[in-house]
Amino acid sequence: QAYLFAPLFKLGSLPLVSMATLALMAPIAAVTYALARRFVKNEWYALVAATLAALTPVLAKSIELSGYPLIVLATVVATHLSVRAIDPSASRAASAVAGAAWGVAVCAHILCFPMGVMTIAAMTAAPAPDRARRALHASVAFACATFPLAYLNHLRFGAWNPLSYGPIPWPHINPALYGATASNEVRYVLPVAALVALAALAAYALRARTLAAGAVIAVAIAVALLVAPLRER
Repeated sequence: QAYLFAPLFKLGSLPLVSMATLALMAPIAAVTYALARRFVKNEWYALVAATLAALTPVLAKSIELSGYPLIVLATVVATHLSVRAIDPSASRAASAVAGAAWGVAVCAHILCFPMGVMTIAAMTAAPAPDRARRALHASVAFACATFPLAYLNHLRFGAWNPLSYGPIPWPHINPALYGATASNEVRYVLPVAALVALAALAAYALRARTLAAGAVIAVAIAVALLVAPLRER
């Protein structure tokens, strides 16, 4: 957001940036309405969805000069484009546009990275004969859209990783921060991920028996709550 609104800051300082940030709530509501209309026929339901989107804590974040409204807008736009791209009648270009939109969202915040990756992966299950090519187009566009961020990090930190926040500037305060790496974070959540995966597989295998599948999910939730290492994660 700092790079995007830098011209506004030059023109009108913080008040103009504040107004622009608050104004992002309008397109967030509009795109949410369009996204909802892809799933519901009643336009009033879509209007309720748009209203709720505008009344979430993002509204408060838009007043305090936070970057989250921009992140939410990028995510909603990318989701809407992805839903359109999964439609069998959509072109491969629509998949590329959706992938590029997720790349832009990642440039807004790295939290959008897993969402973008999983959405593009979901394109491989689209009801279209060329779904693999669609996912490939989306992946290439996604990588191209994140390249500017990778190059920026290369200039700032000497790393081509688009998800990097750079070296830790205060290692003398807490040396343990060196352990806060992506690999360690993934290793930390592996037990919970394994439990979720096993529960999902078991529930899918028992999908014809609703009570049994529900019991499996209930047991998994109980284990996650009762076993301290899992509960802490």
